[in-house]
Amino acid sequence: MLPILIPTTHVGCSAALALTMEGLEVTEVIMNDYHHYGRMFTEQWQSKQGFILVEHDVVPWPGAISELDSCTKECCGFEYPNGIIYKEPRSGWCTSLGCTKFATSLVDRISYNLEWQNRGWDELDGSVLATLEDYEVVMHIHHPPVAHVKATTLIYRRVG
Repeated sequence: MLPILIPTTHVGCSAALALTMEGLEVTEVIMNDYHHYGRMFTEQWQSKQGFILVEHDVVPWPGAISELDSCTKECCGFEYPNGIIYKEPRSGWCTSLGCTKFATSLVDRISYNLEWQNRGWDELDGSVLATLEDYEVVMHIHHPPVAHVKATTLIYRRVG
């Protein structure tokens, strides 16, 4: 299986707990600053070793990571719901870096983009996906979607 990296702010995040309960080996990488995610991603890409990225607030269903690992596509992932933030509901689905596989053949074939290491955690996805698009790489989407911890925050309304 490809290495599973989880960028997180603390050890024992939701993604790591779910995946280790499934018996998978994960590496939680503590993000020390705004640009750490971009540096970690760039370093992994430079290693020419494929990897599976699961963000700390994304919880794959049992078997989802094995499905990504066995997929023949070079870049694939799962959709997940956009976050619902108190008094600011956002709807729809996103297919960002939250639960994505980058095959060894892909990271070996496409050079990393220097700007990735200078991107903050909230900008990295756009930069990576734009680079892949430049190489006509289209992310293959698996179904059903995975969970997004942010999406579990509900807006309660008083009835009556």
